[in-house]
Amino acid sequence: MKNTAMVVADGGILLLDLSYSPSNQVVIGQTITPIVTAFDSARHELTPPAGQLQFTSFDTAIASVDLSTGVVTGNDPGTATIEVNDVTTGAITFATVTVTPIPVTHINLSPTSGAVSYLQGTTLQLTATPQDAADNVLTLPAGALIWSSSNPNIATVSSTGLVSAGTSGGSATITVTYGANDVAGAVTVSADGDISTLNLSYSPSSQVAAGQTITPVVTAFDAAGNKLTLPVGTQFQFSGLSNGIASVVSSTGVVTGLNAGTATIEAIDVATGANGLATVTVSGTTPTPTPTPLPVNHIDLSPAGERSVICRARRFN
Repeated sequence: MKNTAMVVADGGILLLDLSYSPSNQVVIGQTITPIVTAFDSARHELTPPAGQLQFTSFDTAIASVDLSTGVVTGNDPGTATIEVNDVTTGAITFATVTVTPIPVTHINLSPTSGAVSYLQGTTLQLTATPQDAADNVLTLPAGALIWSSSNPNIATVSSTGLVSAGTSGGSATITVTYGANDVAGAVTVSADGDISTLNLSYSPSSQVAAGQTITPVVTAFDAAGNKLTLPVGTQFQFSGLSNGIASVVSSTGVVTGLNAGTATIEAIDVATGANGLATVTVSGTTPTPTPTPLPVNHIDLSPAGERSVICRARRFN
């Protein structure tokens, strides 16, 4: 579209004509170049001296323009009026430019799936690749992509696509949308929530002979019943209600059988207070140790010839 204006001036440029190449339409983030034609009062075409023309945009949010070169950059969808002015003669004219959205047809997300853990503090960085119909990768302005989660209690996502676990376990769909034309990409991530319950068992079994030991196996679950992967260093506190049946090491949960019967062992997660119980069965009784006789090398008798004798045993190491 061309616009021509005329002002009264003493010689020099009286008329200006402004258009843009390749057209008056520009995609967000792209540029178009001005074509300015100048005429005198007799409609003779003139070449404006360098620096004699100045350009202005009436809406820089839509389209910005370089003051001296007139190059227009698309910023946001819409229309903007561009003015060119001859600073010497006052000749002035205008052109309307239209800014269109970047032609995104689909958005690829990578990785295509993943997991995050509240317990281990892990995160997942998603990368969005917008493309056009020919699969050309497109560059969008900062903030053009909008990220969202179908369930922030399970997984949250930042404005840059960084996914973190919420407080509940399960799976959530992370979606990225290019708002200009509602093109979207999505992935499903799974997440560990906080420890809610513990399952306590023993290896190789919950039965132990008196004097022998068994080792605890602790499995944690979140509120939704999802099995959790415990980070290294998770601390549990163990205790026993055994009445002399079994003893338990409070820090490790190792159980030693003492006397025949059953005992209840409890495990508590130090961080959350979640607990679990197990019943162990002890068979037999702890055998009484047989004393080891002292090695006797010889016996001295004193005094010789008496009816009563005193025996002294000497131990030699």
